[in-house]
Amino acid sequence: MKNYKQLPIWVLLILLETLAQTSVKFTANALHGMDFDAAWLAALISTPAAWAAIICYIASFVVWMIILKKSELSVAFLISSFCYITVILASRLIFKENITLLQCIGMFFIVSGIILLSRAESKS
Repeated sequence: MKNYKQLPIWVLLILLETLAQTSVKFTANALHGMDFDAAWLAALISTPAAWAAIICYIASFVVWMIILKKSELSVAFLISSFCYITVILASRLIFKENITLLQCIGMFFIVSGIILLSRAESKS
């Protein structure tokens, strides 16, 4: 990321994407065990976490458009993969899910890729 002035918009994207995913999980937990029918749809519509997810997805779409206006897609897409890490960490903190060794290795490679990309970008 050549321009560190873009950092706040990136933080906003990662935050919105992470909130969207955790909201979807809250919604899934709230609807667990229900059949996919009219009652399920009514429960979905009345679940605040579902609305939070929708709002976060719409907001993240807008933020993503702003980012892509100023960035190359190949660079932006790689940096956006940082969301994988924040979702894993949020799932641990919020839902008490385990983080496996393979997930840790994957997170390491994601961060390594972002660092390598940022170094390559700063040299160009």
